[in-house]
Amino acid sequence: MINWDLIIAVSGLLIALAASVATIWQGVLTRKHNKLSVKPFLRIDRLITSGNDVKVAMINSGVGPAIFNSLKLKVGSEIFDGNDATSWDIVINKVLPQKYRVRYFIPYKNEMFSAGESHNLFELPASGLTDEEYPFLLNAFQRISFIISYSSIYEEETVIEL
Repeated sequence: MINWDLIIAVSGLLIALAASVATIWQGVLTRKHNKLSVKPFLRIDRLITSGNDVKVAMINSGVGPAIFNSLKLKVGSEIFDGNDATSWDIVINKVLPQKYRVRYFIPYKNEMFSAGESHNLFELPASGLTDEEYPFLLNAFQRISFIISYSSIYEEETVIEL
């Protein structure tokens, strides 16, 4: 004789188990989607055009905030701590003659850069520059690489060298 009560109970148990698995899987997919929907992406732009200020900008072109961890400056094979002014002065003096007056921006650890936010890491005012100096400046600023460590709000660290 068929025990219908047992069949109904087992069927209910299997349906509940399948619903639980589907719910857990949906939660995994939702978390993955949420991480991607707030992923930052920092990039470096070297803005060097005749007649304009010479700039090296750090831009968050991602869709979420970037939490700044650290910055290192690299010239050739030498790496310098980008979190202190002395290192910036050494790097600038390695690539540029002293006659150039460069302003620089040092981000703080855990500083948050919102999506679309931009900061000039280096800025050299165009006043007094001749058209012949721009190719030299382009070459000088391209000699500097930036090693940037930043995190998303989900604490996923990214390290890039640009």
